[in-house]
Amino acid sequence: ITSIVTDYFGDLFRSSGPSMMEEILSALEPKVTADMQQVLIADFSYQEIKDAVFQMQPSKAPGPDGLPPLFYQKYWRIVGDDVVAAIRAFLQSNDMLRQLNHTFVTLIPKVKEPRTMAQLHPISLCNVLYRIGAKTLANRMKFVMQSVISESQSAFVPGRLITDNSIVAFEIAHFLKQRRRGRKGSLALKLDMSKAYDRVEWEFLEKMMLAMGFPIPWVRMVMDCVTTVSYSFLVNGEPTRILYPTRGLRQGDPLSPYLFLLCAEGFTTLLSKAERQGQLQGIVICRGAPTVSHLFFADDSFVFAKATDNNCGVLKHIFEVYERASGQQINCQKSCVAFSTNIHMDTQSRLASVLGVPRVDSHATYLGLPMMLGRNKTFCFRYLKERVWKKLQGWREQTLSIAGKEVLLKVVAQSIPLYVMSCFLLPQGLCHEIEQMMARFWWGQQGENRKIHWMRWERLCKAKTEGGMGFRCLQAFNMAMLAKQGWRLVHNPHSLASRLLKAKYFPQTNFWEATLGSRPSCVWKSIWTARKVLEMGSRFQIGDGKSVRIWGDKWVPRPATFAVITSPLDGMENTKVSELICNEGSPQWDLQKLNNLFLPVDVVDIVRIPLSIRAPPDRIVWNYDKHGLFTVKSAYRVALRVTSGDEDESSSSNSDTSMLWRHIWNANVPTKLKIFAWRVAHDILPTKANLIKKGVDMQDMCMFCGDITESALHVLAMCPFAVATWNISLLTRHAHQVRCHTMKDWLREMLEGTSKAQRDHIITLLWAIWGNRNALLWQGVQRSPHDVVGFAQ
Repeated sequence: ITSIVTDYFGDLFRSSGPSMMEEILSALEPKVTADMQQVLIADFSYQEIKDAVFQMQPSKAPGPDGLPPLFYQKYWRIVGDDVVAAIRAFLQSNDMLRQLNHTFVTLIPKVKEPRTMAQLHPISLCNVLYRIGAKTLANRMKFVMQSVISESQSAFVPGRLITDNSIVAFEIAHFLKQRRRGRKGSLALKLDMSKAYDRVEWEFLEKMMLAMGFPIPWVRMVMDCVTTVSYSFLVNGEPTRILYPTRGLRQGDPLSPYLFLLCAEGFTTLLSKAERQGQLQGIVICRGAPTVSHLFFADDSFVFAKATDNNCGVLKHIFEVYERASGQQINCQKSCVAFSTNIHMDTQSRLASVLGVPRVDSHATYLGLPMMLGRNKTFCFRYLKERVWKKLQGWREQTLSIAGKEVLLKVVAQSIPLYVMSCFLLPQGLCHEIEQMMARFWWGQQGENRKIHWMRWERLCKAKTEGGMGFRCLQAFNMAMLAKQGWRLVHNPHSLASRLLKAKYFPQTNFWEATLGSRPSCVWKSIWTARKVLEMGSRFQIGDGKSVRIWGDKWVPRPATFAVITSPLDGMENTKVSELICNEGSPQWDLQKLNNLFLPVDVVDIVRIPLSIRAPPDRIVWNYDKHGLFTVKSAYRVALRVTSGDEDESSSSNSDTSMLWRHIWNANVPTKLKIFAWRVAHDILPTKANLIKKGVDMQDMCMFCGDITESALHVLAMCPFAVATWNISLLTRHAHQVRCHTMKDWLREMLEGTSKAQRDHIITLLWAIWGNRNALLWQGVQRSPHDVVGFAQ
């Protein structure tokens, strides 16, 4: 096995001798400015090296040194100076870097039962000290990426999201499906790059950086990190002999994602050059839309063109040049091409043959999202429900505490649909089915028989400070995620996705006034539906007031309408806010006009709006963030009001009750005790009284006193056994002295006015009393009040 591994990767990491690079390099223009060069080659400060250390995941697997990032983070005050000195030294010294740059490689299966080496994924385990240096370089490189990487690449570039590419690709797929007429058609070619990172030629990478204008000292530092590597593959936990590669980038090196983008920019350069010279025509989905010829996200590549023999021949030549120059290799068996529906099947087959790839009716997925959706959206997204079911099913038979269930649902199950929800509005029925699955997991299930659901899922989805468990309402969170896309359309109008959507759906107006249009795509329909969330949460921030209408726009910081209450006078419906501002000296509100035009309640709110002496343009801000920036977290709270039909911003929990929940969740006790106290406050323990309400046929008398129905208030506070237990405890406030009619009121009274330690003791003693009740019920064992108090302590 060791011989097979080393022989395979020895061949893979051996340079093929790049050629035809000049055709790419000659078309490149320097994009790194003099100011960027100065930032890149500046001396490395203590703080930026420290930042790199603490940005690393603490538990990431270590390399040959055996020390994870956590070691350097925890003992930074001891090792910090030495680490900074070492990083500065090895970035200047090739010899020291070679010692630190030995790397273990572990092989991760891509499939369940791998049978070939190609089905194993090499993940590099670099020395953490090297990773700190590489992370420091990567942080600097991140600073220039937006300027040097074209807009068709969205991976790892600050300010760009994976969903940008997904939206553009889906709109083009929708265009291809809808184009049923016309003589000219289009194609979408999905390329699969074989072992993309492992085949990058070092010579090509170096020349690309120099051609882009990166300074020579910077290029030397980066190439030293790339070329001084050596590998030992872990086979059955043991390292193989050392292998010295001559090409390839490591998956696990912080620099690799950015360096791969620079290589892929060579591919972009060839395609753009062919477009400029008229040799290649991309796709234009409507009048005024930008031409799109390709979309890249790391090694996921999509190429779009007019479906002609000439275009296919040009693409074939570009692929050949890029492969020879960069070392990349297109896997023609896994690549595929789809055509618009107006192209005859014979023509499709001929063009696919020219390209050397299989023809498909439509691409199934791109970046993990479905490319084509039918009328039955529940059927299209059913795989999300299946994935959630598999996760929960895998843990259902395991012994998980209630606290473990909470973590599993929030961190694992509820995160599965998030990526899809950022582009598509899921059917309400599907969201409900997934939530029902999670509810059954939360409350428990025996075989096919579910246990009692003590609270509706909608109430569980309320925040913990409002009496819920903080689970997500999938429909509301879906709306919040889509609202983020709408916010990006407004605030990033120059992105490729924004320009494409605007040209197709609202070319003559803005996003706020856009209509759904005829035959809209599922993506646009989803974003348009979520606009309601943005309308309820955003408003204008007044700068000079010249673009905001007094009565037609939202600008008064008064949730949830953000509008003036006073009715407009005749002829003033379109008057701008600037008419209310005096500009003599520093800008200030014209109080005389305000008092003449508005009711006193409006005047009070308007004069509270600060005016800047710079008088900047008006801008749209998110009201629920102090900096005016949109956040999914705050949008989710707004979306909950949208989905529930309650547009008022009134809280569902008064201050007294809210304090009760804070006391419970801030207690210094195990999570399972906090959840128990939460159930106590809601009176949803399986007491005999509650079980009878749920239809269980049983005797309702208390097992301790035998005189009164066993309710939570009785068994935990008022029963003689409970009273004796509370009297023995060290608490100054005894349970029987608190006279309340509900469990929630009783617990609130008990916890108020006590110290944190006493609140912890109260919750723990409640747990112990309930545990004693269960021991008597199921095991016939009863402890004395002294034993119960001792157990709690």
